[in-house]
Amino acid sequence: MALTATSTKEVKADIFKYLQLSDECTDIVFKSPDRANIYIQFYKRVTSDYDESLKWLIDHLRLRGIASKKIIVYCRSIDRVSEIFCTLKDCLGVKAYIDGIKYPNNILIEMFHKSTHQDSKDRILKEFKLKESRIRCVIATVALGMGLDIRDVDLVVHIGCPKSVLSYWQEAGRCARDGRQGLSLIIYDMFTVSLKNTAKDIAKVVQNKDNTCIRTQVLSLLSDQKTVASLSESDICSGCDLEHCDCSSCRCCSVCIEKCPCQKRCLFNVQTFLKQERHCEDDK
Repeated sequence: MALTATSTKEVKADIFKYLQLSDECTDIVFKSPDRANIYIQFYKRVTSDYDESLKWLIDHLRLRGIASKKIIVYCRSIDRVSEIFCTLKDCLGVKAYIDGIKYPNNILIEMFHKSTHQDSKDRILKEFKLKESRIRCVIATVALGMGLDIRDVDLVVHIGCPKSVLSYWQEAGRCARDGRQGLSLIIYDMFTVSLKNTAKDIAKVVQNKDNTCIRTQVLSLLSDQKTVASLSESDICSGCDLEHCDCSSCRCCSVCIEKCPCQKRCLFNVQTFLKQERHCEDDK
């Protein structure tokens, strides 16, 4: 038996090649990697000042404090993690702490990378896993990764283009594992898109020159043609009287939502999403 998590066509081909498997003698059991409860939003960063480009996050943490949504912010480098952590901490001031009390164990934001001391890593992971965690936002590199199973994360943000479609979907998939509504946001820039260690597949998806469904592109690269076919057959809302439109286009991605005539009444972009109360499927 050969087992793998989410994988691309190339990874599956490698498994067959190096284990010397044949199509005739191999049964493949495949579960769709689609996460229908995660809305996908991409947009290009227009300013190099993070206090401006992340104002929506700073405002959310300042306003909601300990009641903020649980958020992971992924960065491509340790330097970027430190820069964003310091920006958030400086902009929030005393609001970076529970009840404005400047005590280390009261801070709402933390950073996590390979150079973080092991004791700090253990402390952050132990606290962040708690349902009522005082940590509401972790800024991290991919060091916050393998084996991570925190089921009530609301939002996963990528600052810059991820390294590949596979790494992106694995990291985005750390959101909303308990069935709650989640959101995956990429704030990309052309510098990280053009880096040598950025795979061509994710660079093409992020730039999306054809303006096609983001979810469909990702799942196609992950060999999930059945889900791709079902998405293409989904009905587009022709207009409804609901307070908040909940059609398949409005729940899919920032490209598909533009196809719905009710898009102005949709809940799914990062600003409106953060205004919603936190709950999970078990709470409904």
